[in-house]
Amino acid sequence: MAAALAAYAQGEDYREVVSDRVLKSVGHDETFARSLTGIEEVRRAIKNHAAVVARALRDKDRVARTISIVVRFDDLTSVSRAQTLPFGVDDEYAIEAIGDALIQSVDLARSVRLLGLHASNFLERAENHLQLSFGLEDASLDAKDRAAIRSREHQVSNEALRDAVDEVRRRFGRTSVGTAGELGERGLEVVTQRGRHAFGPEVEED
Repeated sequence: MAAALAAYAQGEDYREVVSDRVLKSVGHDETFARSLTGIEEVRRAIKNHAAVVARALRDKDRVARTISIVVRFDDLTSVSRAQTLPFGVDDEYAIEAIGDALIQSVDLARSVRLLGLHASNFLERAENHLQLSFGLEDASLDAKDRAAIRSREHQVSNEALRDAVDEVRRRFGRTSVGTAGELGERGLEVVTQRGRHAFGPEVEED
């Protein structure tokens, strides 16, 4: 074992490269340069994470039935939450609806150092047959059920927009077109897997 580790350290590895490993999950984790405080800051981060994960799913022609979050606090303790849906999602607002409900079930009294959002339990996009439901949210439903209703509505109603935006970006580049939600003070701001800052997106100074 020692000889093998020494060889690996020098870049010597003769094992066969496996390039067709089965995809099990897609996710985005970020350690923040400044820890997040309060539900609103964390919800904004969830929105950005959902956009990254949604694009990754569509790039792989997958939809995910299970959305999970991981929250690590400044004291390095972590909590996780997950929800499995009866349908698949690849829409950022559909994923955000689930992530938002999950984050609201976490006690955010402490500052958040790391936040992760992951999608798993995949279906092929062609297998995901959904129609828009016009049922109203019942106040007697719990938060997860209400989030599932909102998620389904986003997944169905945004399909044409998602496909159009993805096609334009494939042809003309990632920042060639976007939605109103991606407009910021600097123009179109498409969140990426790695930000310009070593610890993720730059922190705006007050």
